[in-house]
Amino acid sequence: MICPNCLSNNRKGVSVCRNCGCPLDETDDSLRNAAASEAHTRSGASAPRYTVKEVIASDIDCDKNTVESELSQDTINISPIRNSSAPVRKSKSVHSGNAAYSTRSKKKRRAAMIFTLILWVVVLGAIITGVVLGVKYVSDLFNNTIPNVSESPSKQPTSTPDIAVMTDESGKEYINCVFYGQDGDSVLISQINKRYTFENGKAEFNLYLSDLLSSTAEITSDTVPVTLKAIYRYSDGTETEVSVPTAEFTVPSTEIQLLNTDSKAIEIYKDSFTVVFAIPKGSNLYINDAISNDKIESTGRVKYTVNVGIGESVQINIRAQAPYHKSAEAMFTIYRQELHTKFTLANSNPKTTETNVINITGTTSKGTVITCGGDYKATDYTFNESTGVFTMKITLPVYGTHDIVLTATDTEGKTARLTHTVNYMPNEDTYTRRAWAYESGVASNPGQFMNKSFLFKNVKIQEFILSEDTLFLINMGTESEPEYIYVRYGGNMNLNTSTTYRIFGDVTGVYNGKTLVDARFIYNW
Repeated sequence: MICPNCLSNNRKGVSVCRNCGCPLDETDDSLRNAAASEAHTRSGASAPRYTVKEVIASDIDCDKNTVESELSQDTINISPIRNSSAPVRKSKSVHSGNAAYSTRSKKKRRAAMIFTLILWVVVLGAIITGVVLGVKYVSDLFNNTIPNVSESPSKQPTSTPDIAVMTDESGKEYINCVFYGQDGDSVLISQINKRYTFENGKAEFNLYLSDLLSSTAEITSDTVPVTLKAIYRYSDGTETEVSVPTAEFTVPSTEIQLLNTDSKAIEIYKDSFTVVFAIPKGSNLYINDAISNDKIESTGRVKYTVNVGIGESVQINIRAQAPYHKSAEAMFTIYRQELHTKFTLANSNPKTTETNVINITGTTSKGTVITCGGDYKATDYTFNESTGVFTMKITLPVYGTHDIVLTATDTEGKTARLTHTVNYMPNEDTYTRRAWAYESGVASNPGQFMNKSFLFKNVKIQEFILSEDTLFLINMGTESEPEYIYVRYGGNMNLNTSTTYRIFGDVTGVYNGKTLVDARFIYNW
């Protein structure tokens, strides 16, 4: 059926054109043909005219598959031959047979409205999100470019730090460093590879010379200038170098403490001499430019023995450097005079004795007089003119080690001096059996017990004292009521503060206001 409005070919029996909605009437074929003719005339086409029946008949001649497909869609679409500018006849009403189509159209319109609404919601959400992110970006940009004046410290982050040299309670110098900056920033001190974070606008710390130099570093000047290398780091990771004022440490000199002589020129009358001195713990020791740290005892005491021949002179150069101190030197000259007259001492003379009288023998010339100084008494002198051998007896005043200097003076007044060293120790069995048990008065009243022998049991050494001989402190009381006594020991036993000992000794005097005991025998407890 041909639509009189748009000339579309519709299925027979359809009351409304599926293309334009115009009502159709099967009884008015002449009207439809006239409409088709009129449309053709208006378009100005010269093509032949066809009736509705002819058009339908021509359609039947089309491909069968095409017709079946078109019929299955309920409409046959033919391209309109009506001029686009021609008026369109509008339908005033819709036949009731189109209700199903109308329902489907409403569903499509409703779906389109829902889709449009969802689209608007998505668009609005995107706009709001963009506005929020934009505001945050502008705020962050504003905060990063404009400093918060109320929270900034009194000085700018890269302002010059305050550097001052100070002294602690022990007398050691240090530099007090105060850097200024924003909280959360930091400063790196390159010399120590340590970073300090700013709090309340500043970073403050102290540095000793030991923080900046190795303990073995050699220092030759009286001062050590220090310029810290500081790198300022901002919270965003950028860095800048900070100019730091130079600080100057005063370097003390290493102390070499002489313990058995105050003279730098020492005359001796024997084959060897031992220089006893002390240096600070941890020092490096050089004797005649050779490293000699193995000679340093735990207390810092050093014993160095020098062999000197008759008529010789030996020079000793001692150099020591304590950590973070300037090195110090001490030079000694040890010499022996020539023997201006004949005088020798026999190698058989005793080196130790348990009696207070010893026999000394040697050679000299006729008429020579042998004497000894100090508290030693020489008696019973004999001389053999045929051999030149002399003998004599010498009395020792107390227990201990004795250096006996003997002088030979011949008839012409020429002299020669020699020294004999002997260690006077009591008989162990006799001495220990007669030693008194310790009593508290020994510590409080040494004069009452002078030269008496005592046994000190269950003893631990409290500390060692620097001296020519081994000197240490013991406590014969308790921690709450101590009874301190100094003990001097001239033997070769290696002592320490961890071992418990049994000591036999004599009260011989006072040292630093406390009783002094000379130890004769020491045993492990």
